[in-house]
Amino acid sequence: MGFVGVLIMVHPDPRQFVGVGVLFAIAAAIGAAGANIAIREISRTEPGPTIVFYFTLAGTAAGLASLPFGWVMPSPGVLGLLIAAGLIGGTGQLLLTEAIRRAPVAVVAPFDYTQLVWAGLIGFLVWGETPAMLTLIGAMVVAASSTYILWREIGRSRI
Repeated sequence: MGFVGVLIMVHPDPRQFVGVGVLFAIAAAIGAAGANIAIREISRTEPGPTIVFYFTLAGTAAGLASLPFGWVMPSPGVLGLLIAAGLIGGTGQLLLTEAIRRAPVAVVAPFDYTQLVWAGLIGFLVWGETPAMLTLIGAMVVAASSTYILWREIGRSRI
């Protein structure tokens, strides 16, 4: 249901489902799901900071592969923003890794859908963007889905 809520929020145009971008989006979703499952398995033997370190190292190596295609030194302001984004993202990755270690992936994964809700809220607060009615309806579906899964898992005493 959380995914249905996301589809309501994004209300994709079926005519746009014919490009390479769609294939990349599907591959990214499958990759993210696989990463969450892998984190759950690896966390049985490795601490969270170790997992995040190697994840960051792999991301850095992949990013450096683009270096020959047009590196531009960022300005000091942009560099500061990039460092802040890295620190915030790293902290988020540590927290997500710990959440996946402590709770079943089925409980943690639906809360990943709330990214769209947060993006909408930040868009409203920072840029004054008013979310469309479908965005609000989708956000309610995502929230209801996440709440139901949490309630169900508590009932099963799995968390």
